[in-house]
Amino acid sequence: DMSFHTSSTSPSVTTNTASNIGYATATLNGYLNAPGASNCDVWFVYDTVSHASIGDYAFSTSKETKTSASSFSRTISGLAVQTTYYFRAVAKNDDWPAVMGTERSFTTQIMFPSVVTGAALNISSTAATLSGELTDIGGDDTCQVWFEYGETSSYGYATEHLNLSAEGTFEIQIDGLEPGTTYHFRAVAQNSRGVSYGDDGMFNTSAVMAAVETGAIEYAIILRANVTSLGGDESGEAWFEYWEEGLENESIQTEKKTITQEEEVEAVITGLNENATYFYRAAVENSQGISYGTNLSFKMFSLPRAPSIVTVNATPSYTSALLSANVTSFGDSNSCYVWFEYWNGERSSTSVKVVNTTGLFYEETHGLNEGTRYYYRAIAVGENGRISYGGVKNFTTNISENHEPVITLISPENGSHVDISVSLVAEVYDADNDSLSITFYWENGSAIHTVNGTGGMVSVGLHLAYASEYGWYVVAHDGKSEVTSATRHFSTIERTVVNFSHSYAFVNEAVFFNDTSIGDIEQWFWDFGDGNVSHEKNATHIYAMAGTYTVNLSVIDTYANTRYVTKEVEVWQRGDANMDGAINALDITRIKRIHEGLDDMTDYPPADANNDGVVNDQDVALVIQKILGLA
Repeated sequence: DMSFHTSSTSPSVTTNTASNIGYATATLNGYLNAPGASNCDVWFVYDTVSHASIGDYAFSTSKETKTSASSFSRTISGLAVQTTYYFRAVAKNDDWPAVMGTERSFTTQIMFPSVVTGAALNISSTAATLSGELTDIGGDDTCQVWFEYGETSSYGYATEHLNLSAEGTFEIQIDGLEPGTTYHFRAVAQNSRGVSYGDDGMFNTSAVMAAVETGAIEYAIILRANVTSLGGDESGEAWFEYWEEGLENESIQTEKKTITQEEEVEAVITGLNENATYFYRAAVENSQGISYGTNLSFKMFSLPRAPSIVTVNATPSYTSALLSANVTSFGDSNSCYVWFEYWNGERSSTSVKVVNTTGLFYEETHGLNEGTRYYYRAIAVGENGRISYGGVKNFTTNISENHEPVITLISPENGSHVDISVSLVAEVYDADNDSLSITFYWENGSAIHTVNGTGGMVSVGLHLAYASEYGWYVVAHDGKSEVTSATRHFSTIERTVVNFSHSYAFVNEAVFFNDTSIGDIEQWFWDFGDGNVSHEKNATHIYAMAGTYTVNLSVIDTYANTRYVTKEVEVWQRGDANMDGAINALDITRIKRIHEGLDDMTDYPPADANNDGVVNDQDVALVIQKILGLA
């Protein structure tokens, strides 16, 4: 009985391309070609400068022990952003000094930020707080975050931008919303590498009915009420209903007044009968319906003399005017209530004042349109309930210099290359705070989306075609002038389509795998189906056994999208001429048929048993040896 052992040899190792390169991490890859002994330690060394010897590298990974040829990887962290690193794979067994593979390099990069759309909080009828989380700043020093929102998933509005220097949650309040409306929103993050979007979220603003409280009466014919809530609407209409006692079915309604806030409303009623009791109630209406105040009453007596009032010329400005009138007599009263009515279509009233002396009084109106003619008259009501009207006069407001809107296109930047999911973002400023109509257009003049408001950040979310060129611009109109921005151009990325080809695969021979994918691809990962992997773009692999292997190629494009394709690869033994998975007499028959020109060699590549490029009697001889177990 005798035993023997083979002597050890120097190990052999190959440095493969680094993968999963981030801003602070990367995966180093290598392949142990031969351990040279029963076991072998493998590891990596790396540094920010190139070196020729193992001991000069500043950093090294932990070691791994292997007993056969196979791939190995280590993920390293704590790397500097946008820095080039050099690395080598290293192998050592017990009997030989360490050897290293060829030096390779990679550069860490700033990645796209990652953002998550959170919930909408503190939702009211006209406002909400939007929340989000910046989960990865992408390695940059700072990152801007904001929200896009609107009544559709095209959004249309953008919030203010916040600058964050670290990952974490953030909230931004929005207002000016419509009650009882569904809104879409998403979080957005942008660093120096590009823009990322969170998923679409939704919320509904609340809608409640308005409430009204009937107020006290100032003796006879001035009715007052307090509107205590608009129920979430931006505006509503208020009025009074009144009727003489016993004539409930013949109630009279005062003119409706538009209100935009919780306030006191008033109405003057005339044509009342002497010595009669009247009932009245206040009413208010919003989009949800009508609410009524409590029924109150008052009694009319014999009518005394009314006051006397004269409408005087107004002093107009741009969006306001100073109205004047002269109270020449109180009649049978010691004081009176005075105000103005003014109109350009719909009538409005100033607030009611009490005057205790005759003479001139003034009231300023606001919210008028420039360059517009208005009509007005003064009204006086004595404390005894008698009313009188001044004559109707008119004035025309002035026209001020108009400041045109200023449009700044924010993103995408001119000449940029972007993903197919993108938002067009612009900032529109109007010094006059005019109501603006803002429209996004394609370069060919077709409208994309229109937003109405007073300016600020506006946007529209789009889903575009791959590998296409686009031009866009924005037009803003303030009712007096129209401004058009410059046109910006951008292109979308190619659609990433993963595919590969490979050479015929034979046992113990190199198989060449060639990437034929389309797109802006940055990383490749091959899984050969036998436990071995590669990170090369075009890889070479040797299979130890015949059979069918499932090969997977996964790629990551420049926008961090992952795609993959899987194919079945058949690995043959040379000499299995009829490709049935076994070497036997049938293969001899096939080889002879090919040699005699009855079959085509290209249809049966394994027939070239000795791999000399021809099929002849030498291949028959080699197959016979394999059948007999001699080869």
